[in-house]
Amino acid sequence: MYDSNSTINQKKINNGVGGVLPKGLAVAISTPTSLNLSNMKRGAVLFARKTIDSDVFFWKPDKWFKIWFYLVSRMNHTANNLFERGENFVTYKEISNQTKASKGQIDKFMRWAKKEQMLTTRQTTRGMKVCVNKYWFYQDFSNYKVDAVVESKSNHSRTKVDTITNNDNNETIKQNIRAFPFKDIWDKYPKKLGRKQAERHFGYSIKTKKDFEDIQTALNNYLKSERVAKGYVQNGATWFNNWQDWVDFTETLCAKCKGKGKYTSSTGYMVRCTCPAGVREK
Repeated sequence: MYDSNSTINQKKINNGVGGVLPKGLAVAISTPTSLNLSNMKRGAVLFARKTIDSDVFFWKPDKWFKIWFYLVSRMNHTANNLFERGENFVTYKEISNQTKASKGQIDKFMRWAKKEQMLTTRQTTRGMKVCVNKYWFYQDFSNYKVDAVVESKSNHSRTKVDTITNNDNNETIKQNIRAFPFKDIWDKYPKKLGRKQAERHFGYSIKTKKDFEDIQTALNNYLKSERVAKGYVQNGATWFNNWQDWVDFTETLCAKCKGKGKYTSSTGYMVRCTCPAGVREK
């Protein structure tokens, strides 16, 4: 992160530090020359290019990375009387207002991020204190320097390692698909677009019997939802990437029929309701 009071060597940014463009800062070169960095009062945060290969960006629900990006951006760049560097006070309401994520989505992300040791939290009377782990390292521009000679010589070996890692991930996904019947879930899904991607998302996220039970619950909740009843159905690839959002989903019951799909009118006739439950009665 840049601090608005710090001095930035524009020559180094234009040519790359030490004559080499840092991997994580392609945006520094593409920034319009008319932009005055000294006017960027709130500074900036650094994200490495490899972020796009991370679990939170590629595999997890879309809202999760938005929450993560917001939290990193909200952390203190420098220590003060209340917080150390990489810490700040936030509330679920604030996160929701800024990211449009639901409380359930935020809670699931926070539990996962703590499990992955990306951050820690401590409850206070006003909300929670969040600390992004290794913030000092990832927000230090010097850690993104790359030596051109070493980079060139290591290209082959790094590609080989990446290939092995990808192969390992693919094998894990295949094992999970063999262990849990993807077809049972896919056959019940109404919009069968993107099966290949859906199957890959399934294999990555379904690792235990509990996960398989959860995705069945999620699908049942989704199929009973108002949006599906109205015909708004996600492509299979999209839903299987975000199915966790539907595990704890509960639809608000219709005031007229109480979720039964029918109700007795004031004249004594049984009437089919216009709510999702009523639509499903057709």
